[in-house]
Amino acid sequence: LYGAAGDFVGSARFGERDGEVSITSERSLTLFPYLIASSPQAAVILPSEIIGSLGEGEVVTDFIGTGPYMVEGWNSGEKIVLSRFDDYAAYGDSSDGLWGRKEAVFDTIEYYFVPDSVTRSLGLVNGTYDFVNDVMSEDRAVYGRVGNIDVLEGDESGSIAVIFNKREGIGRDLGFRRAVSLAMDGEEIMRACYGEYGWSIHSDYMEREQAFSVDDVNPYRGQDIGRAREMLATSSYDGETVRILTANLSNMDKLAVALSSELGEIGVRSEILALDWASMVERRSDPSSWDILISAYTSVPLPQMKLYLSSSYPGWIDRDEEGLVLLDAMEDGDAIALWREAQLALWESVPVAIPGHYITAYAKKSEIEGVICQNGFYFWNARRTEQ
Repeated sequence: LYGAAGDFVGSARFGERDGEVSITSERSLTLFPYLIASSPQAAVILPSEIIGSLGEGEVVTDFIGTGPYMVEGWNSGEKIVLSRFDDYAAYGDSSDGLWGRKEAVFDTIEYYFVPDSVTRSLGLVNGTYDFVNDVMSEDRAVYGRVGNIDVLEGDESGSIAVIFNKREGIGRDLGFRRAVSLAMDGEEIMRACYGEYGWSIHSDYMEREQAFSVDDVNPYRGQDIGRAREMLATSSYDGETVRILTANLSNMDKLAVALSSELGEIGVRSEILALDWASMVERRSDPSSWDILISAYTSVPLPQMKLYLSSSYPGWIDRDEEGLVLLDAMEDGDAIALWREAQLALWESVPVAIPGHYITAYAKKSEIEGVICQNGFYFWNARRTEQ
């Protein structure tokens, strides 16, 4: 068994009874069941010699899976083609979400990478595509007028994060971080990016469908301009321009515009650095070039997998901070109880503020039925019906 980072975590073998697998490890695997049961961090079966042969930074190129479809072609950045695996042996008589019987009905499935939302929408309307993900709010009215398109609501798919640079600059100041968090109107920020649909507001770092979602209240969340100004007065902020870094992708620059406006309400000057994605990724690694980073982060099954809660990720939380110490302790204790304590500690220190969580919506031609939208979208058991 190898973890997501490529480190060896244990071994698995078939047990004495049919269908039984035994897993052994030299260290605690308290959190392992959450990993193998999750869709975003799926348990993938591959020969050990393939994984063991990978060097640092290398990825798997020999695809050996266990599903009803197999990879026929992959053009990076363009499309992936799956074809039906005729020798697949389905199990069970029924299915429920991601569980149960899987059947490959289509001969082939083609996934196209189309980053532009207008192109995706037009392609669905004119029949180029049968299904699209990341439906924008403004497209819903268009689909309604067409009449043969269904919109499917997914789960909370991730969060928008406002990350403070805690290595250099004003972001190191706790009073400033608390002031910014209290200045934020989550609804205004999320609406600026997503419109009227496709987002939710709650305090938790984790998404609602995750086992580690807990229902506490963040004391530094929810817009309170008066209290934010009081917090700012206790900080070392002295009128300098705060640099907000973001990407000009999927309306994320609009998030920064909304945040900048709210900072102005408490007397904080700011400028927006909206770059293409690659340039933003490069820039965020330089702590001298930004103060606040705002970006989107996908749903993960464990709090430790939230990138912005890592001491090595841009934002650079102190490794000895109480919240991270409690995160480390989750491996050997009551994981959910320890996460609650860790989240409360992180809320107090405000290394990152979460204005809201985004909900991915999907759209499909009405004749396509059986698509599973649960932490993504799946086409086993899907079929085309006659209209």
